[in-house]
Amino acid sequence: MKSLFILSVSLLPGLLFPALAQTLTDPSYGNLSILSNTTTALDKIDGLAFDSNGNLFGALEIFGSTGGIAYIDKSTGTVTSMTTGISRADQLSFAPNGKLYVTSEVSGASTSNRIYEVSVNYSGSLPISATTNSLTTSNAINNPEGLIILSAANAYGTTGTLIVAEHLTPGTIWTIDPITGTTSSLASGFSGGEGMAFGNFGLGGANTLFVAETSADIVTGVNSDGSTFLLGDPTTVGLDKPDNVTFGPDGYLYVSEDKAGTSGRILRVDSAGNWEVFATGFDEPQGMVFDTDGTMYLSEQGKDRIWKITPVPEPQSAILVSLASLTLLLKRRR
Repeated sequence: MKSLFILSVSLLPGLLFPALAQTLTDPSYGNLSILSNTTTALDKIDGLAFDSNGNLFGALEIFGSTGGIAYIDKSTGTVTSMTTGISRADQLSFAPNGKLYVTSEVSGASTSNRIYEVSVNYSGSLPISATTNSLTTSNAINNPEGLIILSAANAYGTTGTLIVAEHLTPGTIWTIDPITGTTSSLASGFSGGEGMAFGNFGLGGANTLFVAETSADIVTGVNSDGSTFLLGDPTTVGLDKPDNVTFGPDGYLYVSEDKAGTSGRILRVDSAGNWEVFATGFDEPQGMVFDTDGTMYLSEQGKDRIWKITPVPEPQSAILVSLASLTLLLKRRR
């Protein structure tokens, strides 16, 4: 009698597919796969954000009139241009009222053409187009990059307040009222402020602002009074050129390194300041965002593509159960 033999291709990836430079440091972190890979539609992809319908948007950091915003279909990876005319679009974030705001990392201090307000038009729940307007600020802003928007009033500002980091050394972090354009300095003296995140490591209580300082290779906490503190000791993992930062559903703060070739990494740090390497081998990893199901989406600017890291509940136990069932079946057929 012929024996029945079944082997999952996932058990022999190296035999069927070429090994990727990009990898998770621990397989239990999830499944790493490419969502979208197109050098034209995702040229210079940077920041990522979800709207209230769960649609994924990305900023295209192209210099000149072709820079702008794209919509990425999470199911197919199809990329659709939403709007252009935002030179070096960098970070983007949705406000509670549904407006999308984008930083334009352009040199020269100016009160206009540095922060853009984007109104997205929908057919049902799907985005189909967008219109763009420059926000006029009371203070001139130079090289804005990091951007977050307050979802609720707190010590940092009112609901909908924009917080923007200048990628300068020294650079300022500004708070902006999107309705009046009133701009105030929250803190200054940063070494190339880039990505920002707002959270509390899942511990409850008040949120704190965290800023990646790419020129100093650190992540800095910024209190609502403008005072600052260093988040742990990033030299333990050799943090280099931190770029985007975001909080994950697991309470960790995730940090991407803007390094070319295959040297860019994703790191994470906990509330106690303990750093560890999460993933390696990326070419200029940039924006990171988590979906409601825990899936992380990551932009790789050097390769013009977007990755996703899907959680894998009990991956090893599932394989063991399958193998045990197969063994039992073979014994019964003998």
